Amino acid sequence: MKKRYKILGTRKFGDSVRLIIEANDIVQEKQEFNPMDLMANPDGMQSQIQKMQNQALLAGMPDTITISYDEWQKRKYNTDDLIWIDLTPDTE
Repeated sequence: MKKRYKILGTRKFGDSVRLIIEANDIVQEKQEFNPMDLMANPDGMQSQIQKMQNQALLAGMPDTITISYDEWQKRKYNTDDLIWIDLTPDTE
């Protein structure tokens, strides 16, 4: 699985650098808010509240990835750079 991330910040720890990242989808689902739908469907309201709570939780704890200082120096990753991370299972 390959996913695009935006770098929110960097922090150096000894011989490594921690990149603080946020998922950055190329195409984002358009979310329309209609208050009448919430009143007509109380379960939909509960689902919407749960979704908002999850988004707030993720915003408070951003994803991080740690790379070597040499790799960071080579690529010069900065805030607002976009990177691709490929997660593939080890089949061996």
